[in-house]
Amino acid sequence: MNRRNGARRGITHWPGRVRDALRRTGRAIGNEARAFRAHPWTRFRAWLSAAWRGLVRSLLWLLRLPIALVLGILAWLGGLTLRGIASFAWKAAIVVAVLLAGGFFLTVHWPHSTVPEVEPPDRIAYLDQGWGPGREAADRQTYYYTPQGTGNVMKNMRYDWFVHLELPWGRERLADPDQMRAYGFQVDAESTPANPHLLPVGFTKHFDPVLGEDLLDVTCAACHTGALLVPQPDGTRVSLRIDGGQAMHAFTAASMPHFIPVLLASMASTLSNPFKFDRFAGKVLGPDYKDSGKEALREEFKKTFYALLRMGLNEKRYGLAPVEEGFARTDALTRIGNAVFGDHITPDNYKPGTAPVSYPPVWDIWKFDWVQYSASVAQPMARNLGESLGVGAAYHFVDVYGRPIAEDLRYPTTTRILDLHTIELALRRLRPPAWDENLLGAIDRDKAVRGGLHFIRTCQGCHGPHPADERQRYIEMPLKTPEDPHWKMKTLTVQEIGTDPNAAVNFVEYQFDLTPSGLTIGEVRDVVGSERQKQIERILEWDYGRGQALNHCAPPDEERPTGPLMDEATCRARLETAKTRELDAINLAAITNGQGLNYYGLLMRQYLYERDCPQWRDHGEPCFTQEEIEELNGFDALDLPQVLMAYKARPLAGAWSTAPYLHNGSIRNLYQLLSPQHERDTRFFISRPEFDATQVGLAAADGRDGGFWFDTRISGNANTGHEFRPGYGAWSPGAPPQYGVIGPGYSPRQRYEIIEYVKTHLDDPPHTPLFTEVFSGIVERVLETLPPEGEEAQIARSWPEGQACNLREYLGNHRDAPGLDPEVIANVDAALVRLDAYFAQPTAYVCGGHTRYQRGG
Repeated sequence: MNRRNGARRGITHWPGRVRDALRRTGRAIGNEARAFRAHPWTRFRAWLSAAWRGLVRSLLWLLRLPIALVLGILAWLGGLTLRGIASFAWKAAIVVAVLLAGGFFLTVHWPHSTVPEVEPPDRIAYLDQGWGPGREAADRQTYYYTPQGTGNVMKNMRYDWFVHLELPWGRERLADPDQMRAYGFQVDAESTPANPHLLPVGFTKHFDPVLGEDLLDVTCAACHTGALLVPQPDGTRVSLRIDGGQAMHAFTAASMPHFIPVLLASMASTLSNPFKFDRFAGKVLGPDYKDSGKEALREEFKKTFYALLRMGLNEKRYGLAPVEEGFARTDALTRIGNAVFGDHITPDNYKPGTAPVSYPPVWDIWKFDWVQYSASVAQPMARNLGESLGVGAAYHFVDVYGRPIAEDLRYPTTTRILDLHTIELALRRLRPPAWDENLLGAIDRDKAVRGGLHFIRTCQGCHGPHPADERQRYIEMPLKTPEDPHWKMKTLTVQEIGTDPNAAVNFVEYQFDLTPSGLTIGEVRDVVGSERQKQIERILEWDYGRGQALNHCAPPDEERPTGPLMDEATCRARLETAKTRELDAINLAAITNGQGLNYYGLLMRQYLYERDCPQWRDHGEPCFTQEEIEELNGFDALDLPQVLMAYKARPLAGAWSTAPYLHNGSIRNLYQLLSPQHERDTRFFISRPEFDATQVGLAAADGRDGGFWFDTRISGNANTGHEFRPGYGAWSPGAPPQYGVIGPGYSPRQRYEIIEYVKTHLDDPPHTPLFTEVFSGIVERVLETLPPEGEEAQIARSWPEGQACNLREYLGNHRDAPGLDPEVIANVDAALVRLDAYFAQPTAYVCGGHTRYQRGG
């Protein structure tokens, strides 16, 4: 009781004690101040002396501290007995073992514990995008499950291993459909003959003759197949499959809670847990496997595990992914460059991935003159071969010691070019997805018509499509017929479009050293020069083989020379000089990503076409005939890359299904894309959200389902550029770029009108009934905006600054669509007649050039 009362008194009296202490401190300070005023110099010297003594005492204490510690340790050791040492040792061993076991357990089991549970959709709906409806449509199965030869994407992961691998905790399979959906992969509801184990779309197998086993093969469909989760009025949720669209997984992310960390954890758990490994071996090898087979399996499994682990550690060690890629995107070109030039040549070539990009849709790309966001590759086989090299095809440029291997052994690869061509042929039949009003909601036709007029004025000029002329088609893809579309892509410099510049800048400024591979300048000049010579001969054949010089004498993507007409000899000399200048400028110690992939791609295809003969060829026959090579390359396309610090504006059919927007996926929906930058989300959560059919894009998410926060303030993630806002000025000769302001500001009502139109938009025939109905309304409104016959000079008042060029191109793109009502065709022809009369006037706007409303050319 007395102690309790004393404690109370101490607690009760503590304010008085504090007050007394403060008074004493105040009196001491006052005394010092009075003493300083009386004898300032004396007090100053006293302060200096006290500070010096304190500093000396502190230094002496620091000097004595190590000696005291050593003496203390020696005294402790001197007092130890054998029993004490043993006691300390086993206690320390237990502590270390517990810490290691706990750390291992957390390392193995924590990744899986962070994966969110994802409720499967109530059903999967397949649109007919030219492949036919239903899961088992032949082209759909071909695209999903035709192997590419990319078994090294997971370091020789056997197909059976992946099928039977268990999660770190429990017996559930890693490849269970619900588990794979949780990582964002698309998985069908039922198996098919091409996918008997119900793996995700794009996961298949091919037989490796060296290993004698089926390897897991991941194809382009894994990253270029999307789905929209669409809520229905009855409360159900439909997964609307978008074939050729962008995936919503984080396949390449090495952070939690994504696929790769859980895969590594599952493998580590299988190796360390004898019961789990025994179950695994029984499923892979069969119930009658021998112990020798089990041990061989363990050794092979270890090799793949350690290779995957090294891949992940390598990314961390060299800082290869400083910008989080997250869902729906990857830094594709940098990853391919790091694989081809870093993994396979020298780590000195590694570059940081600071420019993640969305997985682009792949419908209609066979019609483009340039693909990739940076408009860098033209030939289909070059594009597909480069993709396979970057994502897991096996090949070797140097041996395990870093020495270059013999030239005749440098270019064999597991890439399956015939299968790549099979996939390419399927993609030629793929159409953009069409808006399904039954699943996505009805379209307001009047609003869509008004939005179509806005689209023609401010979107058509860049996004087109812009049909190439016969000359360009002949030079670039001569096997295309007039019925095969060939579109010229509009490219915009980073200063003009104003979007995040990292991807374009890295493509131009990142340089790689190819000399450690043993590649010689002679090899490169031979293959590049041969390809350039083909282009020269095509130019001369078109410009002069028809009996009249056209004064072009330039590749389609270069400025045409002006001045007097050239004769053929002068033109040849000009083109040959340009070729020589290009070949002389090649420096294998400093090449860009696109150049390096071009050189190796040309050499690999030469090897594959000439020496890596399929089994059905008789000895002594060529692997492929010239006609077969031309078909494999894609309409006999040339492989001559361009290196520009620019982005291409792709056509917009199906764009409603490809959120998030801009090349880096930094804008959540179409409404914000049409808004000024200050109205866009600075930060939003992205994983597997529902589809927003009103603003068209990703619905807002709350950040609780295992995705990541997309922060647009991070370099590489900027949501700037592509702005419609007040302050825009139409292009005029000599005008500087506007750094992302590409059109006048739109009101909210006008934005929704454009969105309504984009839901229906198609780039070329065949048309859907929905687009035909909207197009008919647009044509009627266009005729209302045009002046009467005989007053065509007034067209520029309603269609100024190149907008008339856009209108003529738009109408021409759709005029010959089958199924159009004759009255609509007549209205289109009437509008085209008036536009042609306008352009025939000497004072009319001249189409072409570099206006912001229309394509360059």
